[in-house]
Amino acid sequence: MLNSIWEDVKRQFSYGNRVTQLIIVNVAVFILINLVMLGMSIGNGLEIPPSFDRLVNALSISADWKEVITHPWSVFTHIFLHEMPFHILFNMLNLYWFGRIVADFIGNQK
Repeated sequence: MLNSIWEDVKRQFSYGNRVTQLIIVNVAVFILINLVMLGMSIGNGLEIPPSFDRLVNALSISADWKEVITHPWSVFTHIFLHEMPFHILFNMLNLYWFGRIVADFIGNQK
């Protein structure tokens, strides 16, 4: 069963439109971040360690422009960072609904 799901994901990523590809990347990053959090929590007695918070802060964008200058990657990585299930669910639903509309107007390749 997992093999067929993996094949479906690979096919959608290869032949799907840009909105579908963005959703797949966002979900993959969400799963990766949560696996890192789980691994770090298991190693810390089931409590989220401060090092995980520092990792999330390094990937998140800040309102302070000085921190954005010292962490330039955060301008890109904050787009894909979702920690909570409802956060990613509602963001991906909005991306799916409004991304399709935008893709119809300006084209899928842009």
